[in-house]
Parts: sequence; C-alpha cells; structure tokens
Amino acid sequence: CQVADRLRETIAGAAWHGMKVTASFGIAKRQEGELLGSLFERVDKALYEAKRAGKNCAKVAASKDALTAEEAFIA
Repeated sequence: CQVADRLRETIAGAAWHGMKVTASFGIAKRQEGELLGSLFERVDKALYEAKRAGKNCAKVAASKDALTAEEAFIA
C-alpha cells in the first residue's frame, strides 16, 4: 500500500507535457493456495473500486473473496 501511495503521489505531482495525470491502484496479497485467476479478479475489483472512489487512490482487495483450488472443486 505504501509503494502504491508513493507512486500515485509522484505521478500526480509530476508535469506530463502540461497535462494532469493521476493513477489508481488495486492491491491484493495472494492468500495461501489461492488460484491466480482469483487473485487477478480481486485486484481488478479493487482497481475499479479505486476508480469509482474518484480516481487517484489505491484500494486493497478483500482477502475473504480469495478462492482456492479446493474451494473451486467443492463449488
């Protein structure tokens, strides 16, 4: 989260050919045994939450939404 916030602040504070540029980030920590597809879905969801929150922010994905291979098999 700290790295994403520093990047976001650096990008927003820089002059990009006279244009204001911002960045939004979705962040997730891979849970033990989590399928990569599940991780990517959580990151994507967090990114869109950041954009809906007004852009230029970072949002962390909920770990409760992580899906393991065992859970996918049972479902």
